[in-house]
Amino acid sequence: MPAEPPEPRRLRRLGPARRHVLPATGHADLTARDAGPEDALWHAQWEAQRHAVPPDGRAEPHRPRAELGGLAPEDFDRLVTLSWHHSEGPLCFDPYADPALLDTSPAWRRARGLLALVRADLVSLTTYGELPPQFVLRAAVDLEWPASQKPTLPAGRAREADFPALTSLVDVLARADLLDVGQRRPYTPVRLAPAGHRALDGESPGAGFARFAGAVWREPSRVRATPDPFRTAPGLRGVVPFALWALATVPAETPADVVAAHAWPERLRLTLDARALAEATRVGLLTQGAALGLLRLRRVRGQSTVTRTPLLGTALRTTLPPYAWPVAGGASSALG
Repeated sequence: MPAEPPEPRRLRRLGPARRHVLPATGHADLTARDAGPEDALWHAQWEAQRHAVPPDGRAEPHRPRAELGGLAPEDFDRLVTLSWHHSEGPLCFDPYADPALLDTSPAWRRARGLLALVRADLVSLTTYGELPPQFVLRAAVDLEWPASQKPTLPAGRAREADFPALTSLVDVLARADLLDVGQRRPYTPVRLAPAGHRALDGESPGAGFARFAGAVWREPSRVRATPDPFRTAPGLRGVVPFALWALATVPAETPADVVAAHAWPERLRLTLDARALAEATRVGLLTQGAALGLLRLRRVRGQSTVTRTPLLGTALRTTLPPYAWPVAGGASSALG
């Protein structure tokens, strides 16, 4: 009797520490057919992490590489795979960051506001697996929403389905292990996860923010209530920690196109279409960084510019050497 074929290998996801993480410098081979629809995005991240390291980098993992911004492959590997809420990693948010400084983040204020609503008003999902109408109305009224995200909800027929920004926020909080909505089945109670209680009670406030920022930047959405900010280059999500490490020392008022040309590993940048790279940088990295309160964006002489905020400068910790940004006079040549 012929032997049974071996079971196909399952994709091992990268992301928070609760998942088993394979190193970027020594992954087993996987193919796209190993991944389901949701896993395809994780696969793109894994491929990006692997491709960023030069082929000979695995033979000399301790040697700094220009293609990795001066990092050694082993340091790059730990940077892009370890979580941000564990202090043993090369990049983390200070768990005891000043709560007042964290509250300068618009997205984090909104997230904590939603957690507070859940704790004050225990609710269950409706027969459609949605938040109940009265809770949706309270979230629309009580929380700070950008004008582009806040819909007009009639009191008599408010539905979460008409408020995609709220669905997206709930999804992020669930992926951050701050909120528990189960599998979104009908009548599921909505509860705070233990880390959500700690975030509201002021215990290790920076750890809650790190979980939230990690879910915003490093994990693809499960519900897809809003467009994927990395839709033009989904693999870049896998190396956002590298970009954040670079942005930690970005000079004030650096043009956004200079950021796009330097904040990503060189080998990845060279594989991307210029327009795709620019959009993923603008929407996926910079706009979300501004919403998290880590970056300030503004127009200077017709150019979009980037400046790091006190929150990024104070709350982010790293054991890595600073990224070497080009001097102002040579910035434009780096784009050639």
